[in-house]
Order: sequence, then structure tokens, then C-alpha cells
Amino acid sequence: MFVFETLLDERRIEKVLGHEVTLVPLKIKGLKEISKDLSKTQTNYHTLIKSKDDIAEGAVFEVTDSELLLLDKWENNYKRVTLDLTNDEQIYTFILK
Repeated sequence: MFVFETLLDERRIEKVLGHEVTLVPLKIKGLKEISKDLSKTQTNYHTLIKSKDDIAEGAVFEVTDSELLLLDKWENNYKRVTLDLTNDEQIYTFILK
């Protein structure tokens, strides 16, 4: 799972999953983190967009299928998507719905 912004706080992830996680820093070329203001809530939500010249900075950690379901429920303003990495690996992350 690739995380950025608020999920870089290990305590937040631990609250959702119920255990400690080890975050490994990762930069992904071709993505850019942006902030969107959802006018009804006046809250800025961070998401990723494709941008060939930018690099998104975040971290990765391992998750089980059941943990993915917990994260899906917690990230209710987001949808889980698959990212293709340059080394033929795929990872999950969340973007705004």
C-alpha cells in the first residue's frame, strides 16, 4: 500500500489496522500530490494525479486482504486503485472518488 499526506502518520494507520506498521519511504515518478477543497466540508483532501514530470513522495507498507477492507472502510471519501511501478510491480493507493 502506497500512502501519502495524513497516512504517513503511523499512528493513524495503527488506529485503523490495530497494530504497528513499518513504513518504507518511496517516490513514484509520474504522479503529483494535490489538495482539493470539497466545498461542503471546507476541508482539503489530498489526492494523486498523473503528471509525467512530477514525483509523488510517500511510503509503502504491507497489508493483508482483510486489512485492505479496513482501509477501504476508513478512507470512505477515496477509492482504492492499483499503481503500476516501473519494475513491473503493482501497489495499491487511494485517490478521491
